[in-house]
Order: sequence, then C-alpha cells, then structure tokens
Amino acid sequence: MSELFTLSGKHAIVTGGTRGIGLAIANGFLNEGAKVTICSRKQESVESGLAELQSHGDNIQGFAAHVGRPDDINRLIR
Repeated sequence: MSELFTLSGKHAIVTGGTRGIGLAIANGFLNEGAKVTICSRKQESVESGLAELQSHGDNIQGFAAHVGRPDDINRLIR
C-alpha cells in the first residue's frame, strides 16, 4: 500500500485471528508493518494460526484466551 497507510510502530490484537477473516486481517496488519497478537480460545488454534503467519517472524505472537471472560482479557492485554 501507499505511505498514507502504515501501521509501523503499532501493535494490533486480533481476536478470532487464527482462521478465516480474522487470520486475513492479522496478515493484512502484518503486511502493513504492525506487530500482531492473534487470539483464540483454543491453544491448538493459536498454534495453527501462528504456523500460517510464521513468515512474519517476530512480528507475530499468539495467545489463548476467551474474550468473554474478564480474567482472560486482562491476561491478554498484559
């Protein structure tokens, strides 16, 4: 994309980011320079999503959390 749209220096959290539209959004953010944390309720899904995005190296990380649970949200943000 153009210099008008850059996410360099930003960090995005993509809930449901391990497949489908969420995975595509995470990939788009990564392509525009953001660091991204993908989130899913199941660790297996997180690992699968990370495998899909592994070409982005250290800019991608994953976390298992249920965003309907306040304790999980707090752990995710920390």
